[in-house]
Amino acid sequence: MRNIIFLLVLLALSSCMLAKPRIHELQLPPQPIRHSVFTILPPDEPGWVVANMSKYNLSLAQRGRSMDETYAIQVMLVQLPDLNNSEKLKQYIIEGFKKDSNSNRFKLIETKADVVQSNIGSCVKNMSKAEDTQAKKQSESTKSMILEIINLTCKHPAIKNAGVNISYSHRYYDGNKDPRLESKSKTVFDNFQFNK
Repeated sequence: MRNIIFLLVLLALSSCMLAKPRIHELQLPPQPIRHSVFTILPPDEPGWVVANMSKYNLSLAQRGRSMDETYAIQVMLVQLPDLNNSEKLKQYIIEGFKKDSNSNRFKLIETKADVVQSNIGSCVKNMSKAEDTQAKKQSESTKSMILEIINLTCKHPAIKNAGVNISYSHRYYDGNKDPRLESKSKTVFDNFQFNK
């Protein structure tokens, strides 16, 4: 009898607990996600979810082909110095990337930056590839992973010293590189806009 009462109390308590919010997959065809400052159209692929949305940040995530592989899109509003041309912005981005890289975790394989024209103006596109020696994984694999990131950093057209950094990344095991990563990132970048 005591076990039955204990079980009933346990069931009653567990039914009173608040359920964790479920992460829902974004619908297809994709609908624009409107943030207070920008609007972005997610990729037209199944499996994308909103991982985080705050005043300054939007993060989308998707599982890759294997258990540990992931794709991510992150849009961050950033403060930029008052630079009067795109070449100075490019140098600022390169120096910031070098300073912010965790050399204990990431071994840089390659990086390059270029000034590009986008639908929101002159921007800096940075592509980097690094070995992630401490990747967080769901499997028990001890192998390093590759983190490939394509960033687009642009100044806000109307707000001085403000800008946006849009990144599209793929974390994968060596040999599983996505040959369409650059074209996928371009589609996302082309469908980004600042709200008026």
